[in-house]
Amino acid sequence: MNERSRPSPLTPALLWAGFLLTAAWTLAVRMTLFTGPRPFFVRPFAFGAGLVAANAVILWLSLRVGQDFPAGSALRRAWRLMAWAGALGVVRYGAIWSSILRGQAAGQPSPMMVGAQMAGLVSVILLLAALVMMRSPFARLGLGRLRWPDWIAIGALIAMVPVLFLLRANAPVTPYRLPLLLAVQRFDPVLIAGCAIAGILLLRVSRDLEGGSLAVSFRYVMLFGVARLLALVVVLFPIGPMTAPLTAAGLASDWLIAIAVFYRWRLMREAGEMAWEYETGSSS
Repeated sequence: MNERSRPSPLTPALLWAGFLLTAAWTLAVRMTLFTGPRPFFVRPFAFGAGLVAANAVILWLSLRVGQDFPAGSALRRAWRLMAWAGALGVVRYGAIWSSILRGQAAGQPSPMMVGAQMAGLVSVILLLAALVMMRSPFARLGLGRLRWPDWIAIGALIAMVPVLFLLRANAPVTPYRLPLLLAVQRFDPVLIAGCAIAGILLLRVSRDLEGGSLAVSFRYVMLFGVARLLALVVVLFPIGPMTAPLTAAGLASDWLIAIAVFYRWRLMREAGEMAWEYETGSSS
């Protein structure tokens, strides 16, 4: 049995469990009320451990997928960018997790918060660049051409950005009012709208592909963009009991990118197994 045919511990169910557990952990942290010191697992951002795990999966699987493409090719570069996005995600959430726990004990924010937020900004930019590069080969084949509903959705997202900028400027979420940190946070609407637009582009490609692991992967990218957008909107426009679960889903949404990468990795793995079986069958 070759390396690619070995059973993998990763499954969609396991990754979905990671998403649901991280979202539930987020709700528990936000809804738990303590008058004294909190237990470790319900301290602020304790759920960051789940996000570190999600980005570690993105990093590992992206590196594996990138090896399947020739050196110097656009898709190999795209998957390298995805891997770097995962690596910076690990750095970002690990630093926030550590600094908030330490800052809570010390009564002041950690200086690592600025670096963590910058890592988050660069991570999302790299993710968007990777997604755009992944769409390019399909566009050259005539796949993923936008229809009028797609253009309407993209136009609506672009039109929302100035409104979100205005609301975010007047309602910063972070408790640390460092100028650089606030400036980074106020750039969120552009990045979140970019994620949603990338999701629309890849969703159209997935419809043209008419099924398969790659189409499923692109649909999860769309779901990631929607989750991030809803999480921002409900913070700025609270809608009662739905605010907390939608915010939790947005915070846990890195797992959706992990699932998207998993399906692309599984496609590579299945193709490798078929090639191995063909080669061993031909030689026997």
